Amino acid sequence: MKSTSVPSVSVYDPNHLNPYGLELASTLAAGGAKIQLWRVRNSKAMKLAGITELNHLAPPRGSARASSILIRRLFAPLWFVLTVPSKDVVVIAWTRDAWDGFLLLVRAVLLRRTVVVYHNPRQVRARGGLSGKMEWLLLRMGNPAVHSEWLAGLAREDFNRVMVAIHPPYFETTRRVAAWTPPPRGDSPIVAFVGALRMDKGVGDLVAIASASGGGWTLRLCTDQRLSPETVELLAALDVRVQNISDKAPTDAELNAGLLGSDLVIAPYRSVTESGSILLALSIGVPILAYSSPAVASVLVRSAQAAGPSELGGLIGQFLSSPWQTNADATDRRSLSIEDWKKVVSNATAR
Repeated sequence: MKSTSVPSVSVYDPNHLNPYGLELASTLAAGGAKIQLWRVRNSKAMKLAGITELNHLAPPRGSARASSILIRRLFAPLWFVLTVPSKDVVVIAWTRDAWDGFLLLVRAVLLRRTVVVYHNPRQVRARGGLSGKMEWLLLRMGNPAVHSEWLAGLAREDFNRVMVAIHPPYFETTRRVAAWTPPPRGDSPIVAFVGALRMDKGVGDLVAIASASGGGWTLRLCTDQRLSPETVELLAALDVRVQNISDKAPTDAELNAGLLGSDLVIAPYRSVTESGSILLALSIGVPILAYSSPAVASVLVRSAQAAGPSELGGLIGQFLSSPWQTNADATDRRSLSIEDWKKVVSNATAR
């Protein structure tokens, strides 16, 4: 029988936008593990029990001198691989590029004790280029971990030893955030969109959604990206104003404030596995409407799920006129995630 004791774990998280790595480290620490969390330099220190934060990884472009960023891109992943104790299980929250993927692959080949979070199986959204090939090799040599049985079924078409662990809620990110309550209505209700303005996230559907909704609301973009002027004009003609919460990548405080001041979050995502944006909104309690998919079936009630842009637009109009409970009960999500991740790292140790 395999042991369920949790070893020391080093979490590698080069993503400066999504606090997933922090939430994963917190989940593992809550399960009894001693954690080293390698994060992006200039990340806000959280000083959480059981977690040693090492903010050595390269920050995003524009946040420091180009030479400093390049040096960290080259040497920080090497530093991680050379200094992390060989007895540690390494949990790779993300890889940034082919270089860190290669270095982490070398460690996985030599020491094996590696868990790779497989956010997007190729059937949902394949990662291209050399970075994608390196991630593929890393998944083959390590222990892929996915967030649902649905994703596991996809991943097992390519990899053995696929493990399932529920996506942790955004517990630390929202710990000190007041629970959402309906904000006072101003000139128009606020409908938030969180994350990158990509086609797979439904940015190309926004005009159709606005048209079907009847307008009369403000689209709050919780991102540093901008819609094209043409799209902004088309939305304005449909009585939907566009508002950005920040000119730079939003801080956690800005993002939380943007969500708390919104009436609703929409997630018209066509290729979604476990959406961090949805789970963040869910953790705060903001109502969510989304396209139907296996990924949202467990977190949203059926009446909050739409088949496409026209139906989602209709739901927005209905919700703003007469709100209802859109979010499913997720009170057990953190405890379930803690237990799942204990088993994942214990199984990686037993190999």
